[in-house]
Amino acid sequence: MRIWSMSEHDFFFKARRSVSRIEGLEISHPSFSRSFFLVRNPNPWMKRQALGHGGGVVREYEYLPMRLQPKDTRGDLDFGMRVDLGDLGEMIPDELQRVIDAGTSHIKPAVIYRAWRSDKLSEPMIGPIVLQADEISRTRDGSSFEAVAPYLNLTRTGEAYTVDRFSMLRGFL
Repeated sequence: MRIWSMSEHDFFFKARRSVSRIEGLEISHPSFSRSFFLVRNPNPWMKRQALGHGGGVVREYEYLPMRLQPKDTRGDLDFGMRVDLGDLGEMIPDELQRVIDAGTSHIKPAVIYRAWRSDKLSEPMIGPIVLQADEISRTRDGSSFEAVAPYLNLTRTGEAYTVDRFSMLRGFL
């Protein structure tokens, strides 16, 4: 995973003032009807924006009002962000119902963050940063969730310690 690239260095220290950062999210789940490619700040004259993923792969991103608030620096293994989607309850609640109906609620939706320079849309200058959605909730403006780094192995032994298997843990909980 590439966190800091030369393009990002050039963006912050050498770019013209007219160059902006375009941020996008890819939200997917096996039970969703489709993967959502959402852009926060596209070119002002476009509702959809074609953005490159590198290697000649180009995806069409849809504009959706959203707020992305990073929780910490990107170099940290616990990196995450608060995502507020302005979907007005039209997108995420329907997809969450599909997840419940399919019985796959134990699988968390994948969230991939990318950022591009407005003058170089062929590949991202930041990302892909793979996260997972935790605690999805509805707000008056739409949906909100915490996107955090995937939990790979919390116990460091490969075993999941549950009260069912280890009844002595009940006193510690």
